[in-house]
Amino acid sequence: MAGNADEVIRRLHEEPPGNDRCFFANVALICASWKGHEDLVRRLLIEGGADPLYQFQTGQTALMFAARWGRLRIVETLVEYGAAVGQADSRGEVAADYASRGGFTELAEMLRN
Repeated sequence: MAGNADEVIRRLHEEPPGNDRCFFANVALICASWKGHEDLVRRLLIEGGADPLYQFQTGQTALMFAARWGRLRIVETLVEYGAAVGQADSRGEVAADYASRGGFTELAEMLRN
């Protein structure tokens, strides 16, 4: 995966600075969080300019996707870099709700406390 992470970061830096680069970095962060690519998540936050608070069209965040699929280390990384556990989507659900729906009750409790 390291080679793919390198490629994603390289391509992000080829985009001119501005809204498009930020959009691509944020969408990449959501996808990497959902799919469990820990190294890419960290690199997008550090090198790619991704915003851990970015909300997709329905208000979902990378933290919500990571919580839904039980990606504990990604959840911890996102929180470390500023993701807000109380940030709600367009339905009023937070990351703990996503973890519960995925059957990750311990993760949901961790996010609630």
